[in-house]
Amino acid sequence: MFETKLDIGCGNKKRLGFIGLDIRPTLQTDYVCSLQEAHNIFPYGTVDEIYSRRVIQHIPDDVAAFKEVSKLLRVGGRATIILSGYRAWLYYHLWWKHWNLNSYPCFHLYTKGRLKRKLAKAGWTFAHKLQCNPGLSFTHVIYRTSEGCGPHSFDLEVKLFKLPALEM
Repeated sequence: MFETKLDIGCGNKKRLGFIGLDIRPTLQTDYVCSLQEAHNIFPYGTVDEIYSRRVIQHIPDDVAAFKEVSKLLRVGGRATIILSGYRAWLYYHLWWKHWNLNSYPCFHLYTKGRLKRKLAKAGWTFAHKLQCNPGLSFTHVIYRTSEGCGPHSFDLEVKLFKLPALEM
């Protein structure tokens, strides 16, 4: 069976086996659209997997972006989202300004606590709380990422899983 896998904000580094979405056309972009427009191509509840690396911090309403991820995922779907941690401010506020790269302003930098609060606002819950949430359940796990980064990475990675409703 064919799985629908989206690489949101793929740029020129689309993951193998994924469909690339980006707001700007690149050699590896399959669809030019924003995360908020993706449902026009991929109906809600039909995406098996979403991958996004350092994209959501550039979206002004990050809570809405996390909600959009949950809408796109099918029940049983999963998402891996990598975000810049708060300690990356030096990169964004010094180097970024030095090179005048204002085309992708950074609106958010995250600590684990801040990311947990943002995910909670978007309707994602922790695994240990799932038993008391009727209806459709979501869970997430947050940890420091090692994917493609050096040992001193300031990135955070969140794994999101859309679970079926629990029987009460």
